[in-house]
Amino acid sequence: MVRDYKKRTNRQSWSTEAMNSAVEAVISGQSGCLKASNQFDVPQSTLERYVKKIRENSDYNIDKRAGKFKNVFTEEQELELAMGKKNRGMRANWTEDMMSEALMLINKGMSQREVEKQCGIARTTLRNHIKSGSCKRKLGRRGILSEEEEH
Repeated sequence: MVRDYKKRTNRQSWSTEAMNSAVEAVISGQSGCLKASNQFDVPQSTLERYVKKIRENSDYNIDKRAGKFKNVFTEEQELELAMGKKNRGMRANWTEDMMSEALMLINKGMSQREVEKQCGIARTTLRNHIKSGSCKRKLGRRGILSEEEEH
């Protein structure tokens, strides 16, 4: 995914309103395609194409999105995907009380997968705490100094 996209061309820099006005000017006979394209700042070949389409079908609407590529996701879905990506980096979103409850459920016979879904704690984290028998939160690497030496 491109993070800092910068458009390098000036393609489709025209507005739909300007194109509609230019098409109306050409169809009504007020000006030709070259004059209208200069007056409304729209590409001449694009203007000619839209004039031809509207003369063939008067109900045709000018749409800049129409083309080779279509959006797969709606705006809401795009936003949801973007937010999900930002939240993937969250780590250790559990408390020591949640961990002790999860370990208690595992000791009662519930599977690690079920506890993971119920408590929202990753299975690997559960496994590590089952091995150590501790409910304490530890982020990052183990310290070089012992707790007595640090204090």
